Amino acid sequence: MKIQSKDRTFLWLAIFVVLYVFAGGRWWIPAAAWVAPIFAIWFFRDSQSGWRAFLWLWLATAIGSVIASYHTTTLHITMQSEVIEPVLFAATALFLVIPFAVDRMFHRRWASGGSAPFWVTLVFPITLTGLDYGSAVGSPLGSWGSLAYSQSGATTFLQLIAITGLSGVVFVISWFASVANYVWESDFQWRRVGGGVTLFAAVLVAVFGFGTARLTQDQTTAKTVLVGGFSLPLNEIGAMNDLWQLGAQDEYDQAFKDLNQRQLEQVRVMVQAGTQIVVLQEGAIQGHEDEIAEMLESASVIAREESIYLALPIAKNVPDGQFENVVRIFGLSGYCSSCVMSAPTTCAASKCRSDAHFAVRTSQNERPAQIGSMGQSLPLQIGS
Repeated sequence: MKIQSKDRTFLWLAIFVVLYVFAGGRWWIPAAAWVAPIFAIWFFRDSQSGWRAFLWLWLATAIGSVIASYHTTTLHITMQSEVIEPVLFAATALFLVIPFAVDRMFHRRWASGGSAPFWVTLVFPITLTGLDYGSAVGSPLGSWGSLAYSQSGATTFLQLIAITGLSGVVFVISWFASVANYVWESDFQWRRVGGGVTLFAAVLVAVFGFGTARLTQDQTTAKTVLVGGFSLPLNEIGAMNDLWQLGAQDEYDQAFKDLNQRQLEQVRVMVQAGTQIVVLQEGAIQGHEDEIAEMLESASVIAREESIYLALPIAKNVPDGQFENVVRIFGLSGYCSSCVMSAPTTCAASKCRSDAHFAVRTSQNERPAQIGSMGQSLPLQIGS
């Protein structure tokens, strides 16, 4: 690879930042997650100083993360600090740059005539996928921030998760970026890259072919249930968080109490429309001990009377000023299990009666609606 001018090199970094902003967080454009790493890899390989490139890429990734995800968590509330999220994003970005550094190291070692062998394209996806998996199973954050979540709505591609979990999605996306650089540095000469590109294309055809077949196969004899949910209104949650920051505790408590009741009403609306499994988003229900107890009793009644399954994520205020982040899962009989939102996830099911076991998959490309509208329910196939 020929070292280009400094201005041209930083152009690739700027393009990466812009695309990275739309690869997750507040905005979700699945294609951005595929394209953004192409320019980051090129920038890192093209830079004369590896250490300076590492620092620049770390800064760019941190800035993109802050822009895309600022105030998308509750950390600024639970920690009572406006800087805790940027610090977390900066720390996470530091680890995200590691695969690019490993890729540069292998590329510099094996590149000849400006181009490395095709097998070097596997270094970046293997490293990134390993890091992503390690974070999911060994980090307190779990799979939060996984590249796979950028593909929300890409239903055909996401069927790969049924075989590989999130790791397969991460690997394919990052391998695409690496293969794109392989073609780019070879000046798009098919004679040099044709074999490798054909191999990668075959993998893509297999992945999307599997997804298409899985979604279009004959389901006339399959049992189905409707699974639905809805998202919280972002602007309203932001206004409630502002009340917390201003110390208006009574107003904050009342606002969430009203929202909690509206969510239960929305659940009933969806049930009346035929939804049989309702799953709310993480932290959907918030409040103090007595308020949560009241909500749990109401949820239990709904599950029992309507014969539905209800997953109720709860962020409960505990005496030390922190949040207890759990999920209460109610079965048909109104009993519930308690799942702590941590990595790895653990469930205490001693109080839960298991009514059935489901193996489900989405069969439509839909996104959950916001509270206040009907919400969307997806027909899911039940495995025996």
